[in-house]
Amino acid sequence: MHGEARADTPTDSSPLGWIAALVVGLGLRLYHLTSQTFWVDEIGVWLAARQPTLEGALSVARGHIMAMPLHYLQTWVAFHLGLNGEWLRLPDALWSTASLYLAYRVAGHLVNRRVATLTVWLLALSPTLVQYAQELRFYSGMVFFHLALVAAGLNALRRGRRRDWLSMILVGAVGSLFHVYVILGLAFVYAAALLNPQWRNDQQRWRGLLASSIGLLTIFALIVWCFGAVPGYTVPLFAYQTLLQFVLGGLGAWPLYPLQGAGWIFYGQWLALGLLGIGLALYRRAWRVIVWVLLVAGIASGVVLMNAYRHYFLHSRQILFLTFWFALLAGMGLAAVLEWIERRWLHLPAPGNRLVFVLAVVGLGICALPALAPYYASHKTEVVDTRAALLAHWRPGETICVLPDFDIAVYRYYWWQMPVQDLRACEEEQVRRDPGVRFVLTPPSYDFREQYEVIYRPPWNVIYPKVLWMRR
Repeated sequence: MHGEARADTPTDSSPLGWIAALVVGLGLRLYHLTSQTFWVDEIGVWLAARQPTLEGALSVARGHIMAMPLHYLQTWVAFHLGLNGEWLRLPDALWSTASLYLAYRVAGHLVNRRVATLTVWLLALSPTLVQYAQELRFYSGMVFFHLALVAAGLNALRRGRRRDWLSMILVGAVGSLFHVYVILGLAFVYAAALLNPQWRNDQQRWRGLLASSIGLLTIFALIVWCFGAVPGYTVPLFAYQTLLQFVLGGLGAWPLYPLQGAGWIFYGQWLALGLLGIGLALYRRAWRVIVWVLLVAGIASGVVLMNAYRHYFLHSRQILFLTFWFALLAGMGLAAVLEWIERRWLHLPAPGNRLVFVLAVVGLGICALPALAPYYASHKTEVVDTRAALLAHWRPGETICVLPDFDIAVYRYYWWQMPVQDLRACEEEQVRRDPGVRFVLTPPSYDFREQYEVIYRPPWNVIYPKVLWMRR
């Protein structure tokens, strides 16, 4: 492809770079894995896991929106093998780490290995991916199977064997049973087939790709028909994030947890390098890269339209798999910066100096630390501190209301020793009119100052904060 160097540099001959990234990525994903309390979506998965039968677990899953069964099966098996509580996040941390290896494989096919290694380092250090690696949800599995489907498709195009096409169908089907958006990886496989001159003109490969796609899409339709529950309620499209936060968060360029100060440097660097990669692609007319950008934009737009149609809210985690593609662009941008330094400042005859590469990786790590530290210090909920504040005023028999009503699952999980009849899921009107309601837990956006006073307000670094009100 015109303007896109594919040759590897001397730095790339050793696998130590991406292996070290995997080790660091695993460490970051295991560090403080169990220190964060569950939030309500994780409680839903835990409730499924603790069911005595698999049918019971899947029955709980069917009550969740577009909840595919395999992540619930994974968690149910882990629970019955002895994992419990926050340790149930361990398989998701491992999925996230394994996706780093797949990221290297996919990137290594599409660009040179220096860019691929830089991409893996960016992904290993990404606070966004670390955060979702430490969540009892299917998002790490979604990222893994997205990359697995793209890798299987590229492998099938390269080899053209029947078993490779069958492997692509199998990977796509299993991945779709984790999350429906895994199927969107097919778009990048088709882009690769169209933009590679050897594959574009090979009828046998196109027959294999079309036949396997038809098979996979047929299975996908059955999966959605069997398991694709849709919300029975409406939520404003931008209830939790603006459009800009949705897009940048899904690309890994916006924090999905409270952040202040120097932590923004890493996100600014990530965004700048990604935009540099896009700019270089446009300048060099690197059509393959431009097509990736168009696909990312098209997929993000499609998710927005789907959510608008379903009257459901947008959140960056819905497009978390696109983080890889923006990291790949950022890796290209960083590689270009390193090459410029090597040629302009160091006067090296060819790019690929090992010391420059190592210093770049160290620099990434230094910039990532102020972004990772606030995540590790943050809290998903304030449930522990709120309980302490509540017990200073609460007396047995006094009613505690939780708004919105579904959040009550978190408090029942962590406050199990308090009488359950005193803890209620309530509506706002009930809180205002029922004099028997003594305490109310609400998001900060609620205002009950006419009848209640705040006795606990969570610190700034709580991801899903609740204010505790007491009736005057």
